[in-house]
Amino acid sequence: MNYATREARFLAELGAIFNPLVHWPLLTMTPFGRGMPVIVYPAFASDDAYTAGMRYFLEMKGYRTYGWEQGRNRGPRPHTLEAIKRQLADVTDKHGRKAALIGHSLGGVFARQLARFAPERVDRVITLGSPFGIAAQLDKATPATKKIFNFCVSDGADGDRDLLARDLVVPPPLPTTSIYSRDDELIHWSSSINPRGPLTENIEAIASSSHHGLAFSPIMLALMAERLAVSSEYWYPFNRNFSPFLAAYIPEQQAHLEDTSAVPDMPVYSAQELARLEAAKPNLGLKI
Repeated sequence: MNYATREARFLAELGAIFNPLVHWPLLTMTPFGRGMPVIVYPAFASDDAYTAGMRYFLEMKGYRTYGWEQGRNRGPRPHTLEAIKRQLADVTDKHGRKAALIGHSLGGVFARQLARFAPERVDRVITLGSPFGIAAQLDKATPATKKIFNFCVSDGADGDRDLLARDLVVPPPLPTTSIYSRDDELIHWSSSINPRGPLTENIEAIASSSHHGLAFSPIMLALMAERLAVSSEYWYPFNRNFSPFLAAYIPEQQAHLEDTSAVPDMPVYSAQELARLEAAKPNLGLKI
């Protein structure tokens, strides 16, 4: 797909998010939230303006949404990591309940790592085209993905780089959804796959979703709303039979990738590696 075609598709996806003719059916067919706070983390080099449409939609669905309030996402800088930890604490204290975290691309890596190190404050995580599984897929990585990889784990010795990269695939101990697109022109879909687990799932977006469209496509927004509405206490993976309005857009084979060999195994660590990972906790496991 050439640049002009990708840009035209993205503009169509962006325009649809603010179109009431598109929103009205989605609002009537998707379940409403009950005031749960939702923090949204933008992609690399993007800011809260980039996620405004998504947050606008979720506000209409009854959620209390927050941007990450850190300007452009320039990678896991120490002051940024401290700020998002404080924000999560402030938001959950304000509402007296756990927050859902949604992240696009690099923002999804932040959301997952934040949830791993503060699970008592997080209800669930939804990522959109996030390359948390890049360690096993570097041979397929696009230049953009490799840049994200270097931002996340570039500090320390080579052994530490490899360890941190492998550890990014470990999901937080709570409901974790990865939405990805095989038509993603920036992030290879195979680097966005959760390991098997009772609280993880991988859902393939409709074939026409671009990398940016994962954050703007009305169908993807409807899917996010459906996933957010499921109680975390009785969470279950996406089921087409429970969401007939989405069934046409999420074919059976797309909703059950966990049955294929594309799903990575959970990493196994030595005692020494666990100690090194413990040392990375202040930086959310992103750098040592």
